[in-house]
Amino acid sequence: AGAGAGGGALREALLPDESTALLPGGLGRAGAAGAGARAGAPRKGGGGKQLTRARASLAMANTTLGAGIMALPYVFKNLGIVLGIATLIFGMWVTGSSMGDLVWSANFMNLPSYPDLVTEVMGRRHRTMFNLAMLVNNLGVLAVYLRIMGDVLAGDEGMEGAIPRFSGGHGGFLVGRAFVQGAVAIAILAPLCLLRRIEALARFSDLFLALVLTFCGISLVLGGVYMLKVWRGVLRMPVPPRMFPTSDEFEPDALSGAVRLITMFPILLNSFVCHYNILPIQQAMKPEVRPSVMTAIWQAFLSCTVLYSFVATALYVTYGRSTRDDVLLNFNDRAVSQEVLGDLGADLVQNVVPCAYAASLVLTFPFINYTLRELAKELLPGRERTTKHVAVTLGLLVAVYTVSVLVKDVKVILSVSGSTATVLIGFVYPPLLRLRLEVDYLTTLQKARLRGLLVMAFVMATVTVGGVASGAA
Repeated sequence: AGAGAGGGALREALLPDESTALLPGGLGRAGAAGAGARAGAPRKGGGGKQLTRARASLAMANTTLGAGIMALPYVFKNLGIVLGIATLIFGMWVTGSSMGDLVWSANFMNLPSYPDLVTEVMGRRHRTMFNLAMLVNNLGVLAVYLRIMGDVLAGDEGMEGAIPRFSGGHGGFLVGRAFVQGAVAIAILAPLCLLRRIEALARFSDLFLALVLTFCGISLVLGGVYMLKVWRGVLRMPVPPRMFPTSDEFEPDALSGAVRLITMFPILLNSFVCHYNILPIQQAMKPEVRPSVMTAIWQAFLSCTVLYSFVATALYVTYGRSTRDDVLLNFNDRAVSQEVLGDLGADLVQNVVPCAYAASLVLTFPFINYTLRELAKELLPGRERTTKHVAVTLGLLVAVYTVSVLVKDVKVILSVSGSTATVLIGFVYPPLLRLRLEVDYLTTLQKARLRGLLVMAFVMATVTVGGVASGAA
């Protein structure tokens, strides 16, 4: 019995279970104890079709999969395959455990909104800080999206984009990255982002997931056929893939090498963090399955981790040391895909997949921009007017465009936003909320895990921002 109790305590410390914050009727302990009318208020039932646990898990996978997957082969190039997979598993665990703390706190306070939860427990100043973090996070995501569109359409150093390829290299600055990204922002993204209501675009939300999975499938075929041809002796692998970082990563000095490796972790975490979506998903679940929301989260994260591991390994093995921080740039290298899949496969990899993926980002862009715009409006003074709506929307697009053009590498955007805003949203506030609400009832192991998340967040932010500022990262 003692061993069973010890095992249960260890499991609760490492894998937090939000159901301990629920009492019969769905009221958290705060509501049952009368901790304010707002905290104990009954939840409003949402309209529309309610989700089963399987559908909730699929919705979580949909919100988790995103542009971050494009940088994972680059992470594996730096960390090696074994350490890369181990880091993915660790990233899955820390993200899932912090999400469990967030869900527990929301159930405890009976508040289904992350910003409202921060305001209620931490105060108005923290609400402003949280909104700023969301602003930076979404701004970074949109800058990466626009950068990827530019990579696909205009290309980059040493990699020809779709427009220069079809124009025969003519056009001058009209086929350059700055002009192409500006044209996409003005002609396509601006009209979509100016929409006050985006329900009309909701039907396209699943298209993003379908195209990401298509990209993953083609990547696995490309990597699988390449490894099969190498095994049969048809192709020769120039350099064997690394399993772990080598001494080359620690040049010109060990400190710079260590900083570069640590900056890979925020890039990786961007592929998991989606804390702002989990509470709405929980509210959309059927009441009888809401206590099992963490099961849905772990199922989604496990599926994404397996998919990430296979895709990152396949593409790193295929492109080797030439793997870029946006792997779609490697897809523009026709020589590799033609050698592996032939002419027809090369056409598919070089033209169809990147352009289709860029189109899916265009459809996803307005949804993220909507959240970004509403946060900016809340932070700025003044009443809601058409002029404010237009000015904020266009101002944010200009900011996104500027960042995407001026910042040379996708990994820099992902590293900085991932080590600051994403860390604050995913690994600072969830443990702080839990410590504030339940500090007297937590076990030593639980406190150690929560404080460990805070230390990890501080170290990651300090090292990454310092490394980028000094040029070491």
